[in-house]
Amino acid sequence: MLRIPAPADSVWKALLDVPYLVSCMPGVENVEETAKNTYKCMVSAKVSYISTTFDMTVNISKKIEGKLLETIAEGKALHGLGRLIQKQTVALKPLSDKETEALYTSELTLTGPLAAFGQQAIAAKFNDMADSFTRAFLARFKRNNHE
Repeated sequence: MLRIPAPADSVWKALLDVPYLVSCMPGVENVEETAKNTYKCMVSAKVSYISTTFDMTVNISKKIEGKLLETIAEGKALHGLGRLIQKQTVALKPLSDKETEALYTSELTLTGPLAAFGQQAIAAKFNDMADSFTRAFLARFKRNNHE
C-alpha cells in the first residue's frame, strides 16, 4: 500500500500517461503503442549472473475509471531463455482531496530455463523493479504533481 500526496484524479492521469510511467520504470526501453490499450517494449533485468532482455507486450486488461487499472504483460526472453506472464493491478482509493492510497499487486509466472534457474530469485528481482518504480513514481509526485 502506498500513500500518494495527490488527488486520485491526478494519480489516475499519471497511471495512464505511458511516457510518465516509463520514466519511473527501471530497465524499460523502446515503448510503442501497437493498438488501443496495447504496448510493446523491451525490459532488461539482471538476476545474479544472468542478464536477459524480454520482448514484452503489455495489455490494459481492465480499467475502471479513477479506481482500478489491471495489466497483463507477456514476454519472451531473448536467446530462448523462457517466457513470462505478469498480471499487475493498481487500485486507487481517495483518502482526501490531497491524498490517495494505491494498492499494487503483481503475479509473475515463468517458463523455460529461467523458471528452472529459480522462480523465486526472478520474482524477487521483478519485485525490486516494482519497488524502484514505486519510489520513482512517489518521488515525482512529491516534487510536483502530475497535471
